Amino acid sequence: MKTITTPATAPLPEIRLTHPQEQCLFFDIETTGLSPRASSLYLIGVMAYDPAEKIWVITQWFADRYREEEAMIRLFLDTLEQYEALYHFNGKTFDIPYLLHKAEKYHIELSNHAVKILQDTTGSRSIDLLAQIRPLKKTLGIAKAGQTDLERWMGIARKDTFTGGELISVYSQYMQDRLLHPDQAEKLEHFLLLHNHDDMEGMLTVSRMLQYRNLFNVIPELKDHLQITHIALTPSSENSESILILTFQHDASLPQSVSLSHSFPESKDLTSNVLPDHCILDLDTNTGTLHVPVITAELKFFLPDPKEYFYLPSEDQAIHRSVAEFVEPSHRKKATAATCYQRKQGRFLPALAQYRANRFSSPQDTPVFLQIYRDKLCFYELPDALEPEHPFWKEFLIQTLQAW
Repeated sequence: MKTITTPATAPLPEIRLTHPQEQCLFFDIETTGLSPRASSLYLIGVMAYDPAEKIWVITQWFADRYREEEAMIRLFLDTLEQYEALYHFNGKTFDIPYLLHKAEKYHIELSNHAVKILQDTTGSRSIDLLAQIRPLKKTLGIAKAGQTDLERWMGIARKDTFTGGELISVYSQYMQDRLLHPDQAEKLEHFLLLHNHDDMEGMLTVSRMLQYRNLFNVIPELKDHLQITHIALTPSSENSESILILTFQHDASLPQSVSLSHSFPESKDLTSNVLPDHCILDLDTNTGTLHVPVITAELKFFLPDPKEYFYLPSEDQAIHRSVAEFVEPSHRKKATAATCYQRKQGRFLPALAQYRANRFSSPQDTPVFLQIYRDKLCFYELPDALEPEHPFWKEFLIQTLQAW
């Protein structure tokens, strides 16, 4: 077995991992097949941060002889004892189950620490990058979420040109050439190590895509650094009266600038105004601009506790029962959830989040307006104040990002 240690050559990215960098270990395995029962493990690669040198270092254990699986697994498990979080790409589905099967085969007893990481089901200590990035595919307009696909989206060109499947025959040829044709075997070994090396570096690069997820989830540390810098209204060439443009700063350190669109929830009734079908979010490394249509319309605010109200058909609104006592019984009806509302004419902002009965959380307890009861599309009245410091705007921005 060979042990190869090399520094990562990829630029050191600014990333936010679940734990401090020095507590995180990246890993990837190479095998001669998908089934641990019918194939062999020939390479384990790990990558860890060296705080003294401020670099990521890749260590590879390579089986240059047969029957070295057990030794490689033991070295990996010994290394894992030093770290609190394990990063991988699709490792939850393939790499970890494969290793656990092989460990059982060789009667390797896992420590409590290794069990907590390798059998973690919460994603807090065993972090599968594919599982966490895949939900971003549609948002970011990425067709495929394979590691090389994501690397290309990030603008990274690999030196390695092989797939894992193609390297199975390369390793087989390497083992044949190792004694009879050492020069040729050395070249093949280079390709085998390079693929795993690029996988490790690629994971570090791809992990930066988690910054988009952190921004859309508005994790606490990002929420504290969100700062709205400018708010303005501009005429619209579409169906809305105008477009609200909200510019803000964030601390996500996004790896790529993107322009994203998001459709509003489908409305059951758009008889009064027809909205553009989306809003737009432009994101740069640490800045963003949100474009939201504004409409002028008459909408309804649905009052809580309909039992306390009566509906007046002639006025098309509900009034409290204490006032309804003075209205002729023939001109009033007991209000229902669908008729317990008051009408409001004004300028409104549509929200990306869907309205769900009374479980909807609105910014700063701002009233939620609808076109009809239980509509999916809800609105907020446009505040008179367009100052960035107004508390409504930060809550509206956070809610919009979380709906993305």
